[in-house]
Amino acid sequence: MAKTKAPSQKPGFWKKIRKVFIRRVTIVSDYVLTDSVICSIRRASVILAVISLFLSLFIIFAHKNGWLTFKWPAKIPYDYYFSVYIAFTFILFYEVLSMIFILPQSIAKSIGKQYEVMSLIILRSIFEHVGEYRLAVANLSSHSGSIDWLVLENLIAGCLGSVVLFYLIRMYFTIQKHPKIVDDPGEFEGFVAVKQFVALSLIVIMLFLAILEVYNLSEGMLFGGIADISISHIFFKDMFSVMIFIDILLVLITTRYSSSYHVVYRTSGLAISTVVLRLSFSSSVLISVITATMAVLIGIGVTKIYNQFHQGLRKKT
Repeated sequence: MAKTKAPSQKPGFWKKIRKVFIRRVTIVSDYVLTDSVICSIRRASVILAVISLFLSLFIIFAHKNGWLTFKWPAKIPYDYYFSVYIAFTFILFYEVLSMIFILPQSIAKSIGKQYEVMSLIILRSIFEHVGEYRLAVANLSSHSGSIDWLVLENLIAGCLGSVVLFYLIRMYFTIQKHPKIVDDPGEFEGFVAVKQFVALSLIVIMLFLAILEVYNLSEGMLFGGIADISISHIFFKDMFSVMIFIDILLVLITTRYSSSYHVVYRTSGLAISTVVLRLSFSSSVLISVITATMAVLIGIGVTKIYNQFHQGLRKKT
């Protein structure tokens, strides 16, 4: 009598691995990616921002009065308003974390948070160069001395550009509808678990980049390289570079759960907008505003067309 071949165990094995992955990721996420954790981070960020504001004000005051003798970094403005720039950095750190925390809920919301962070970075740049702005405005009003028109251009671009971005980002969030791309409950659970895993990985990467940045700054201060320190776009440039590849990864993951053309195009288009957004890290505020505005407009355009596409398909069915 011929022996019957035992059925393959591979489907059951991978199904078991999938269940274990979803359960473990969900357990960790329930402890880490919670509202209470992000609220605690927000409170800590505000406290650190206040402390850094007064500490940097004191350091600048002490250095101006000759109490400190170390060489002041040439790339850091020698102005009291720069303290606001330092304090703002801690608020931006919280905004980046909230961008990661919101990722499991919605990829579109997370990308919208990237837009928000970039608009705040542009707004923060005004405080970075406020000393130069005041000098340029004084020269312009007194008609004496040379006027740096590039400085005035950056001031106008920073002020008007941040307001334009503020309006466009509001429009982006207003038109979001967030339809489910996965109808099957089991598949949807797996999709959420994958996004949670990506978010947890991003937190680890973000903390690593932050620690590395603090180490580089400390090394520069302790070993005489302080004159070369530049904290413009500190940490955030690398984080946005990471987010480009994360967004592309999410495009591939989304394709696994939905191969619909409009879904794939939406996630791909939003990923393209983050690539353009990364170009906003420029020494020119005007270029930063133009590229950031272009990125948000891409997001708005893709979302509007996606909504019309999705609505048309629902009418047909």
